[in-house]
Amino acid sequence: MAGAAMQFLNTILIARKLGDEGSSTFFFWSAIIMTSSPMASYGLEQLALRDVPRLQLKGVTNVKSYLAGVRLISLALAFAIGLGLFIYAGVSDGWASWNLLIPLALAAMTTVLINGEVLKGLSHPVKGMFFGHFIPVSLFTLCVLLFVSISTVTPGSTEALDGTACIWLLLMWFGCFVAASLSVRFSGQPEFHGARFVMPDTALVKTLLKEGRSVFIGGIFGALSFLLPLALLKEFRPQEEVSYVTTAFRISILFNILSVAIHSVFAPRISRAAEVHDGKALFIAYSKAVSFSLLALGPPLIIGIIFPGLIMKIFGNSFVDGANTLRLLLAANLITLILGPVLQLLVMIGRNKHLPIFGAFKLVLAVVGTWILIPKFGGVGMVVGMSGAFLLEEIVVLNYIIARFRKMKRT
Repeated sequence: MAGAAMQFLNTILIARKLGDEGSSTFFFWSAIIMTSSPMASYGLEQLALRDVPRLQLKGVTNVKSYLAGVRLISLALAFAIGLGLFIYAGVSDGWASWNLLIPLALAAMTTVLINGEVLKGLSHPVKGMFFGHFIPVSLFTLCVLLFVSISTVTPGSTEALDGTACIWLLLMWFGCFVAASLSVRFSGQPEFHGARFVMPDTALVKTLLKEGRSVFIGGIFGALSFLLPLALLKEFRPQEEVSYVTTAFRISILFNILSVAIHSVFAPRISRAAEVHDGKALFIAYSKAVSFSLLALGPPLIIGIIFPGLIMKIFGNSFVDGANTLRLLLAANLITLILGPVLQLLVMIGRNKHLPIFGAFKLVLAVVGTWILIPKFGGVGMVVGMSGAFLLEEIVVLNYIIARFRKMKRT
């Protein structure tokens, strides 16, 4: 909760310091990088969350070698995918040296993501959130406070509008994730001692690339289901609208982060129950994950749905125009909480090979829906088209999992 509060605080500070148009570059690219990080990890953080509870039973050495290999693979893949975003930035906004921050930030964020999920898999969800989210967010909040206190930038000034201030913020953001990736050595877990990166053996590489491929492709479809609608919004709507829409998304992402933190408490139990095909234990753990997340996050989500204008006004009067966008996003968050960690469950039961099929279905719906709705309805149209596609995918996947377990029970 503290990390989410800090992320909310730095969003407010940046929005008020730079204004809706001046902050658009930072909010746009930070949203893209955060959305791309699960894809850039090749889905290895989900496999780690599934595999580490099982490897833990075999000893620390097994987890340590697995972690070092996974980190090296994910770092290389994240940087390669980041280069693709670097090219997109150059083509869309013009080539600039700051664009190199994109692959570097994505690689650093992916490493932090892997570390956090491994800690959760070791049955240390608090440590996982602390080193995987709280440390980078708190460090960045300190940087933003320093920036706000000493910078002379004002909304509408040259430094705000030409993107210079946003570039400095992106540089600080990258540095905070690098520091967080190094800090995990002080987690007190022996699995994080020794070599940080180790060339994994060929068998592990083949296994991870094979199992991760479907998660990766599904991740690509998931990221594109957000990135392409966002690109359409940027193409058809004014810059200030892009700014308040991405601000609303940052608030929504906070609830996603918190729900993942709650679900991760039950992830080891779900993983072990799935390994032995214990449907009853799996259902109990999954139900607890849904119940606890609804109990903790349901009330603030309902408040946000009722009073979205008051929340958006915190960022500045011009951001109030994004109130309906925020209301729809939070309503989608609430429905997602009710459904539970559906896609994570699909990976846990070893059916991740179906992720690309479901992901392609979601991508087509999201792109077609937002392409129709954005020109007329702007940010609201983007949220309706995109959230509808994401929610429909989760409903279809959940029904598939239920049908599969019923079939297993009969046989």
